[in-house]
Amino acid sequence: MSIATRKSSLSSGLTLAGVQFFFTLVWTVYALYLPDLLKGAGLAASWLPWLLMADQLIFAAMDIAFGIAADRMADTYRRLARLLLWLTSLSAGTFLLLPSLAAVSPGLLLLVLAIWVISASVVRAPTMVLLAKRAKAAQQGQLVLCYAGGMALASALSPFLGLWLKGVDPQLVFALSGL
Repeated sequence: MSIATRKSSLSSGLTLAGVQFFFTLVWTVYALYLPDLLKGAGLAASWLPWLLMADQLIFAAMDIAFGIAADRMADTYRRLARLLLWLTSLSAGTFLLLPSLAAVSPGLLLLVLAIWVISASVVRAPTMVLLAKRAKAAQQGQLVLCYAGGMALASALSPFLGLWLKGVDPQLVFALSGL
């Protein structure tokens, strides 16, 4: 492998690790603030485990469904890239709205939560499919390692993030996470 190829592979791997790191931290922020959002919307705390389970089921279903769709669209990168950009923007926009909607209506909060979960989950699988298709066989192991490493680092930092964010205004936290 040439030096340029190794640099490109390392750069792609670090980018993937960073994306997964921030993606996992954003989900952590969501999980940390969800009880307060539900309370603000007048929903019982008993909704929390059900919403988090539904969240994970939606993520799993969307990973599979959009992984298959992305695999079929992989030859038309431009169309897939536009779709991913649109869904990422939708995801960030709905995420920014969540703290504001808690005081408006329980139904609206749940609707926007569902839109956020679906749009955020859709972004993961196509990205992985594109990376897998574009990466050479020798690079795929490194990319998987970077993906897992980003997630592991975020998971390790999550408890500290929770302590650090205690008492911080949700509007600010969701705005920073959305960006």
